[in-house]
Amino acid sequence: MQTLTELLVSILLVFQSLLGLPSVDTAQPPRESETATVLRVIDGDTIIVDLDGVEERVRYIGIDTPERARDGKSECWAEEATAENEAWVEGKKVQLIPDISDRDTYGRLLRYVYVDDTFVQAKLIEAGVAKAIRIEPDTAEYRTLKDLETTARMEEKGLWGNCFR
Repeated sequence: MQTLTELLVSILLVFQSLLGLPSVDTAQPPRESETATVLRVIDGDTIIVDLDGVEERVRYIGIDTPERARDGKSECWAEEATAENEAWVEGKKVQLIPDISDRDTYGRLLRYVYVDDTFVQAKLIEAGVAKAIRIEPDTAEYRTLKDLETTARMEEKGLWGNCFR
């Protein structure tokens, strides 16, 4: 289902085409990346990195994973999500790519995370250990992540086959 904004943009593009107006480039400008080394994995969607000699907590944009125990009881599939994240990033050099927001309300950096050319958020969703989430204004990769989630759900991977039956 399209959001109202997407619907309005579609209507405007149709009118633009009918009136013969020049098109506007809607592609996002290239996003710069930062290279960091992962020092520790907190959970399935949060890591601590060394970024230019500064320890930073990074929250992955566009996904949510089950929470690990704070009161002795983890959410379903939380340990598996953490382990999957560790397998991808623990001790590795990563590329951190911003979207619109730099930090969340907890002071964590908000970034898309890559190891070499591998989009970590996508791999976590494909494994069934993460859900796609849309939090404005950081939505550049939402559609890609949501499509991967749909496939993981249909295939009942990870939490979709074990927590949501």
